[in-house]
Amino acid sequence: MDQTYWAQAFVVSLITSWGILGFAGTVETHVNDAGRNVLRGYRGALYMGIGLAGIGLIVSICFMLMSWRRYHAEQQR
Repeated sequence: MDQTYWAQAFVVSLITSWGILGFAGTVETHVNDAGRNVLRGYRGALYMGIGLAGIGLIVSICFMLMSWRRYHAEQQR
């Protein structure tokens, strides 16, 4: 990435981190039984993160396979 766009990339990475913390905080708040079970809330946030990571992995594999198929279709022409 060029140095010209560094400031925009910094802002995007900062806001993305806050968004992820917002998702985790929302899950933690709704799962922790009104503060009585803090560990359950932390686990809920962790499992949400694991689920989102899994979805991201599946989506990236799908895009990789689509790109791979397109590349091989063009090579056979």
